[in-house]
Amino acid sequence: MSKKKHKVQNRIVPQLKDTKKQRVSRRFLVGIAVGLCVAIALYLRVYLPYDDIFTNGWVKFSSNDAYYYMRLVDNMVHNFPHLMSFDQYLVYPDGQPIQSFYLFARLLAGVSWIIGLGHPAQHLIDTVCAFVPAVMGALVVIPVYFIGKALWGRLAGVISAALIAVLPGEFLGRSMLGFADHHVAEVLFSTVAMMFLIMAVRNGQKCMKLNNLKSRDSVKVVIYSILAGIFWGIYGLTWQSGLLFLFITFLYFVVQFVIDHLRHRDIRYLCIIGVVFNLVAMMVFLPSVIHLSAYLFYLTLMSGTLLLPLVLGGLSWFINRKALLTYWYPLSVLGLGLVGAGIFYLVNPSLFMEIVGVFRFVFVPSGTQLTTIEMQPLLFPNGSFTLSLVWGNFGLTIFVALASLVILARGMVKRGDANKSLIVVWTVIILAMALGQRRFTYYLAVNVALLTGYMSWLMFKFCGVGETSKRKMSSLYTNDANVVFVALIILIVVFLPIIPSAVSTASQVRYAPSDAWCESLDWLRENSPEPFGDSDAYWRLSNGKENSDSTYGVLSWWDYGYWITRIGHRIPNVTPGQNAMVQADVATFFTSQDKQTGDGIINELGSKYVIIDLDTVTSKFWAVARYAGKDQSDYFGIYYVADGNQLRPVQAFYPTYYRSLAVRLYNFDGKATIEQKAIALCYEDRTDMAGNYFRLITDSREFGTYNDAEAYVSNQKVGNWVVVSGNPFISPVALDAVEHYRLVYGSEEKLLLWEAEISEVKIFEYAE
Repeated sequence: MSKKKHKVQNRIVPQLKDTKKQRVSRRFLVGIAVGLCVAIALYLRVYLPYDDIFTNGWVKFSSNDAYYYMRLVDNMVHNFPHLMSFDQYLVYPDGQPIQSFYLFARLLAGVSWIIGLGHPAQHLIDTVCAFVPAVMGALVVIPVYFIGKALWGRLAGVISAALIAVLPGEFLGRSMLGFADHHVAEVLFSTVAMMFLIMAVRNGQKCMKLNNLKSRDSVKVVIYSILAGIFWGIYGLTWQSGLLFLFITFLYFVVQFVIDHLRHRDIRYLCIIGVVFNLVAMMVFLPSVIHLSAYLFYLTLMSGTLLLPLVLGGLSWFINRKALLTYWYPLSVLGLGLVGAGIFYLVNPSLFMEIVGVFRFVFVPSGTQLTTIEMQPLLFPNGSFTLSLVWGNFGLTIFVALASLVILARGMVKRGDANKSLIVVWTVIILAMALGQRRFTYYLAVNVALLTGYMSWLMFKFCGVGETSKRKMSSLYTNDANVVFVALIILIVVFLPIIPSAVSTASQVRYAPSDAWCESLDWLRENSPEPFGDSDAYWRLSNGKENSDSTYGVLSWWDYGYWITRIGHRIPNVTPGQNAMVQADVATFFTSQDKQTGDGIINELGSKYVIIDLDTVTSKFWAVARYAGKDQSDYFGIYYVADGNQLRPVQAFYPTYYRSLAVRLYNFDGKATIEQKAIALCYEDRTDMAGNYFRLITDSREFGTYNDAEAYVSNQKVGNWVVVSGNPFISPVALDAVEHYRLVYGSEEKLLLWEAEISEVKIFEYAE
């Protein structure tokens, strides 16, 4: 070898070594950054809410449904690895079959059983199950990073990861310590599935560009497709209704097949990915749910998604072979879709309408469904337009994300990149779901984080400091002033506005039972008869209804049903998962104006105890009225008093409110009550500058009795007059004692309201 060649080689080798060192250094720095994002996510989800979850000897869970899962976990840990197929403690009198696979409950029970070495104590079970959601929420950071990296590079991935770690709102709230519900698992598993699907599509398109199906990338395509199918199947086992999300991939394949055909691209990669992905998802999901009554529904849905790529691929091949015009392809796809839907409806109309009903439920909930806060529309939670929920969940990032979506959609139309098309379709459907039900913003958080990461990457790229390829990130580690400028903009616009909201969200544990509820249900468990005569019945592996003369129901508003089962070890009459007819019966009981109606319902339901809290007769009473087929305006109304230049709201209660059985029991302990004070209000109907209707009080008179107030009102010839009381604990009408209902417990936790100490929770025993 000549000296000249030797010198050149010596110059090249150090450069290669430096490049390798730089690459390792970058990966290390990125790893540190992503690890820091995970740590921040854990800090928000564990440290801040810790004292409200582990308090006064209790381990509280911060959602009603979490207590349903904890009931399943209790039973499964004691009978590990078996899960009961029927729960006689879930609802009285019929019990309820366990109609789902409940992977999340099995995961919680399995982790608890392993950590407890096969014999975990109850406190250990509660502790493990409280921590799992927070850990899973923090782990979402990792697939979000890899999706951002696969689509736009490491920088976009890191920013997206940082954002999903701190976004406030539904996702943070549902991935906190103590929120032992399946929602966080849904987000984690679906995001991982989408990550692998994006990687499969990305590598598949690369294979087609190289016109080499035997390349190393083609092996990756199959592997990533398999992994995507596995996690999509796992996701389906976590939440069976989540299989509707196959609509995302279904629609994506339709869109991408059309794009690739119109651009005369090779579509074999889509056929391979679609078949492998859907086949593996079916193999993971269907064998585990074959016992479910909805099996035909799942089989039909998944079979359709499996056949789709084969049909679309075959149609493209046929049109190309016949040398037909390209526009025949989208027209043929539309025609086949309409014909297929028509045939499906003719063959099995009930199943067709069931699928349509699921779509309607997800995208357009209605009726009493809207009394559940999480199911209300994002922009119209109370029937009027507001951006408050959007701001609370995303801050300015939602507008950044929408701008990014428009840019990506435009690029999808112009260039048709398959991986970019996937995130556009994914985001559009999730956005539509979130607009229909505010709770689905816990899914949308991932998309908002990714799209914001994309816009941030665009800003760096526009300033000439972004990545130009996978191998070139050196410009990101310079001291260029542009880097600092763009970083400051991202910090100020994206992160700073949401940090206070994130801290506030993490510091408030909502929907957990209060100390009053915990102590009341502890009392109930210790001082009421065992429903089956044996305390061990709660832990038994049940496969069917157990008949016993000693069973009875506990009547309360449906929000509290799972608390009664899991904390009190008693059988509620109604739960959040109960059918609307029973919920309506309970609502009618609470709002009934005569004792005979209430007695008829409680006897029919077989209830021995009635539990009422302050919220049932105040903040939740409007929902109770709605379920009873009434309106809150039948019981109380909001009026306004002019206070200088301001209007001050005043809540006024009508006689029908005080005559409601729930109010007679909770507010007056079921005792006879004399009329104490009545107020005659005169009001005018007004409309504000925004067109909102309200009632303005123009006059008011106070009377000692309701009859005096009524007599005065009947003599008024001008104005709108009503007789009310401004205090829910002072009745303007006389009330008889409610016989057969005996107050047996009032929580030691008192609330100071209307200048009186009131037990937050009261338990009444009913004896006919």
